[in-house]
Amino acid sequence: MKRILVLFALMLSIYAQTSVIDQLSLFFNNDLQFIQSSLNTITNTFDRTEGEYSKKNNLIIINVTSPYKENYYINDKNIEIHDLDFDQIRTIPLSEIEDTFLINFLRNQSLQTYDIENIKEDSFKLLKNDKEYNFEFLDKDELQVKFTDNMNVKNIVKFYIKL
Repeated sequence: MKRILVLFALMLSIYAQTSVIDQLSLFFNNDLQFIQSSLNTITNTFDRTEGEYSKKNNLIIINVTSPYKENYYINDKNIEIHDLDFDQIRTIPLSEIEDTFLINFLRNQSLQTYDIENIKEDSFKLLKNDKEYNFEFLDKDELQVKFTDNMNVKNIVKFYIKL
């Protein structure tokens, strides 16, 4: 009996992890709006960035609309950044980016190298080395992601399905 319970718990854990990742993938297949809040440790205030996210075939498009205007085009090899305020375009190969977790996830790459820790039904953590990403579905149309970036800045990004 004890073995059956352990096996059942293991299967339930694997199912929960798979379904959470599937739920996340489905969510990011929508056109989204986002608000990113970053803690500015110099002024002890939150900086706010707003924009839109969409995915067309193998191209991810992120349009930052406030406080500045930038467009990001992410394909399998590069990120192309269009700074609309200064009329500049810059291309960065993905191979030159140190932490590609979010980019890989948005591109539907495998997250098998990350440990998944379920917190409750609608929230979980992805962990790898010293990096931690906290995901919480606030409802079916709203997702919140918390993480500390490579410059040690705390970030909260809320994604909303565009209606």
